Amino acid sequence: MAKRKKKRGYRGARPASRPSTADIGITLYQRGEIAFRLKDYATAVKSWRSEIRANPNAGLSRRLAEAHFRYALSMDRERNLTQIISELHQASRQAPDVAIYRYHLGLAYHQKKQHNKAIDAYRQALGLRPDDERFQRHLAFASAELGQDIQNPVVSVMKSIQQERYTEVHETLERHSVGEIHGVVEGCVSAIRGEYAKAKRQLNQYKATKYGAPISYYLGLIYAQEGKESSAIKHLEAAITEPYVTNACKPILIGIYKQRAAAYVEAGEHAKANRLWNKIAQLDPQDTAADNATSASLQEGFHQASEGNFSQAMRSWKRLINRGVEHPALLQNYAIACDRSENYENAIETWQQLATVWEQQLPTAPDKERLKRKLALVYRRIGEIALRLGDVYRAKEAYKKALTFVPEDLEIRLRLVTLLAEEDNLNAAVRQLRQLRRRHPDNIRVLELEITLSLESDNDRKALQACLEILKLDPKHRKAIELLESLGIECVQRLSNQKEHRQASRLLQNFIEVYPTHTPFYIMLGAAFLKQNRVTEADRVLADAIEIAKNKALALAQVGAAYLSTEHFDRAESYFKDAGGLDSEQPEVLLAIGVAYMPYDVQKANRYLNRLIASQPEDEEMFENIAQRLLGSGMPDRAREMINRGLKKFPKSISLLIGSITIAITMEDFPLARQTVAKARKVILAAGEYEALQALSAAEMMLTMREMGGFFNEFEDVDKPF
Repeated sequence: MAKRKKKRGYRGARPASRPSTADIGITLYQRGEIAFRLKDYATAVKSWRSEIRANPNAGLSRRLAEAHFRYALSMDRERNLTQIISELHQASRQAPDVAIYRYHLGLAYHQKKQHNKAIDAYRQALGLRPDDERFQRHLAFASAELGQDIQNPVVSVMKSIQQERYTEVHETLERHSVGEIHGVVEGCVSAIRGEYAKAKRQLNQYKATKYGAPISYYLGLIYAQEGKESSAIKHLEAAITEPYVTNACKPILIGIYKQRAAAYVEAGEHAKANRLWNKIAQLDPQDTAADNATSASLQEGFHQASEGNFSQAMRSWKRLINRGVEHPALLQNYAIACDRSENYENAIETWQQLATVWEQQLPTAPDKERLKRKLALVYRRIGEIALRLGDVYRAKEAYKKALTFVPEDLEIRLRLVTLLAEEDNLNAAVRQLRQLRRRHPDNIRVLELEITLSLESDNDRKALQACLEILKLDPKHRKAIELLESLGIECVQRLSNQKEHRQASRLLQNFIEVYPTHTPFYIMLGAAFLKQNRVTEADRVLADAIEIAKNKALALAQVGAAYLSTEHFDRAESYFKDAGGLDSEQPEVLLAIGVAYMPYDVQKANRYLNRLIASQPEDEEMFENIAQRLLGSGMPDRAREMINRGLKKFPKSISLLIGSITIAITMEDFPLARQTVAKARKVILAAGEYEALQALSAAEMMLTMREMGGFFNEFEDVDKPF
C-alpha cells in the first residue's frame, strides 16, 4: 500500500519507481553519460571502458572514442603531450574509421618532432578523407621537415609517360638518379612505341623491384595488343592492386573481361561468364555488365530462399557484396534478410551501404522526392535497429539524417524528442515538443508525448490538459481515459485538501464534458458543490450520478458519503438506507459507508466495517483495502489500527506488513517503519516470495527519502539567521 499511487501506464511514461542510487548505484553507462555532459571526460572514459569490458557494444565504442578524443583536446598540449597521444590512439582504436582522430594524432606527433609517426597518421587520415586539404597540407609540412618528397617518383614518371610529356620524364629521372627507374622508363617508352619484343625484355628485368605494378600494367597492355588475353589478364590483375595504376588498368581489364564473357555465353559456358561478370561488378558496379552478375546472384539467392535454404541465399548475396558490388536491389535484399534473421549489426552496415549508394545517385535521380523518401526509410530503420541494440547515440544520428531528406516527418521528430527525454534531457525535449505543438496543435501523437513529458516533469495539470484535448478529438481514446480516471481524481483530491473547492469543481466539469459516463466525477463534483454551499447544483449532479451508475447501490452509498462529509446527516442516512445499509451484501457498499462514518461516528463506522470483515473472514487484503481508504481520507491513525488488527489475524501477511511501513512513514514514525522493514524482509525470505522484495525495496526507498528530507530540513535550520 502506498500513500499516493499514480497510474503511470501511459506509453513512454516514466516507470512507477526508479532504482535508488543508495541500493544499486547508477549504471556505468549512465555515469559515463553524466560525466560526458559535465565535460569530465576522464570519468566518462573510465566508466565506459568498464562497461564495454562487461558488455561489448559497437555504439558505445564510438561514444568511448569520442570521450578519449575530447579528453585529449582538453589537456595542456605542452605538459601532457605523451598522454594526449595515448588518448588519441585509444580513440582511433575504438573508431578506426574516424579521420579526425588520426589527423590530431599526426598533429601531436608533429609537435613532438616525431615526423615519421606524424606522416603515418596524416596518411591514415587521408586514406579516410582523401580530399581534406588540412590533412594534405600537414602531410606536406611533415614530409618537407623530414627532407622527403611526398610524391613517389615512379608515379610522376608513369603519369608523364601516359600524357606523352617526355621532358618531364627526363627531369624526374635527373632528380632521382636511381638506376632501376631508368630501365623501367625505357621499357615503358618502348611499349608505347609499339616495340613489344624489346619492351618485354626490358621490363621483365625489373618485375621483382618496387616498380612491379607499373611494369605489370605495361606488360598487360602489350599482351592485350598481341591478343594474348590470359597473359594480359594475369598481368593487369597483378597491377591493379596498386592505387596509382588502378584507374589506368580498370577500363582495359573490364574490356578484356567483357570479350571473354561474351565468348563464354556464346559457347554456353554460363558459369564461367558469371565469374567474369562478378569481376566486372567488383571493379565497377555501375558498368552495364555488372548488372548481369547482380541479376544472376539475386536469382540464385531467390531460388535458394524459395527452397527454404535462407542461410545459403544470404551467403550468395553476401559473396557478391564482399566483391564490392553495391547494386541497390542486392543490398536491399541482403539488409532485409539480416533484419529478419536478427543479425542486426550486419543489417545496419548493409542499410548504411544502401543509403550511401542512393545518396550518390540523388543528384541525377529522375524522381528526387521519391528517392529522398526511400533514404529516410532506410535511416529510420537504422535508428530502430540501433535502439534495439541499446545504441541511443547511433539511433539519434540516424533519425537526424532521415530528417535531412524528409524534414516534415512528424513521426521521426517525435522519436527524437522521446530519445531526449529518455536521456533525461527533459528541458530540450520539452522545447522541441513545444515547437511541434505549435505546428501540429490537433495531432494526437504529439498530445500523447506531451502527456508523457508532463508526467516525467511532475506537471500533472499540463498532462491532464493534454489528456482533455485528446478526448475532445477522440472520446474513446483508451489510454487517455485511464489516465483521466486516475490522475484526474488525484488532482481533484489535492485541490479539495487545499480547500480549493471552486477550482476543483471547474476541473471536474471539464472532465465530465469529455467523459460524461464516469460516475466518480459526478459524485466528486456534487461534494465540491456542497462544500461551496451550492446545494441545488449538488443535488442535480448527485442525482445524475445515480442515474448513470451501473452499480446503483454503490452510487447511493457514495452519494450518501458526499452528503455526510458536508454534515447533511439526514440526507446521508436516507441514501445509506436506500443503498442497503447494514443489510447490504456488497463489500464496496459497506466499505464506502463505514469509511464515511469514521470522522463522525466511530461506533457506526465500526459496525459497517466489522460486518465487512465478517463477510470475508479469510481475506487479508480486506484489512489493507480498508486501511488504504482510511489513509486516503486523511485518517492515518484509524488506518494504522486497521492494519494492526489485520496483522493480529495474519501476522505473516506481506502486504499488511508493507502497508504498516507506509502508514508509519506517513505518520513520520521512522523507527517503527525501520523495525517493520526488517520484519517484512524476514517473512518474505522465509516464504520464498522473492518478487515481494521489489515492493519492500520501494517502501524502503520512500522511507530513506523521507528520513533524508528531515535531515536536510534540520541542516537548513542551522544556517538560518537569528
